Amino acid sequence: MTTTPEATATAPPVLELRGVSVHYGGVKAVDRVSMSMAEGKIYGVIGPNGSGKSTLIGAITRLVPLTAGELLLDAVPYSGARAHRLVALGVSRTFQTVRLIPNLTVYENVELGADLRRPGQFARRVPGLHPTREELAAAVDRAITVTGLDSLRRRLPAELSYGAQRRVEIARAIAARPRFLLLDEPTAGMNQIERHEIADLMHRLCSAGISQLLVEHDVQMVVDTTDHVFAMTAGTLVTEGRPEDVIRDPRVQEAYLGRRWRHDA
Repeated sequence: MTTTPEATATAPPVLELRGVSVHYGGVKAVDRVSMSMAEGKIYGVIGPNGSGKSTLIGAITRLVPLTAGELLLDAVPYSGARAHRLVALGVSRTFQTVRLIPNLTVYENVELGADLRRPGQFARRVPGLHPTREELAAAVDRAITVTGLDSLRRRLPAELSYGAQRRVEIARAIAARPRFLLLDEPTAGMNQIERHEIADLMHRLCSAGISQLLVEHDVQMVVDTTDHVFAMTAGTLVTEGRPEDVIRDPRVQEAYLGRRWRHDA
């Protein structure tokens, strides 16, 4: 079935933020941020340290309480949902630092992501989401294969390179079979080859139907990988748009990118 331009224009965003704020006393970590993210795209968030990027992901995934605002998934508010229910509904994430269970193998760590969709766990809360054990095992195998971890599935985290550990985290997140994946600095500490591999993986996941929001300090990777960029500073959204337009914005260059990007742009 072909989607008409009219249908695309009226389709609700898969993920939407309306005036989202996270305040800690007088500190406005995130302040009145609104974003709209469509299905089938990769979005990026850039900004200096302390601009609120990771806090924003925490709020979206319900690990950080909102001070104000509203979160919507497929136009349905979920601001009061708990984090595990959100995973069951199709939103998953990785973290800024590696969080693998050291005494579990790669396979077992990835299996933890699929376990969030284990039969019966959400049977009363989310009707229709009842994968069989065979389907869960298949999801783990797919996640391991797509992230290039087949030869490492019986290894422990301590036996892996840092780049491989980060890929295990992504595999664990996609084993939950998300529609939307949030990646918090997935290439931090990686070399350029490893970063290209993650960018390629992100494009393959998008082609497989997983929309994404990427928080990343490597601005060039954001420009090369994403379809749409949000720029933040001091907890607020400064501008958004096509990556090449955002990095040319004088406010973004002044607050974050500096003289080098001013010349390169």
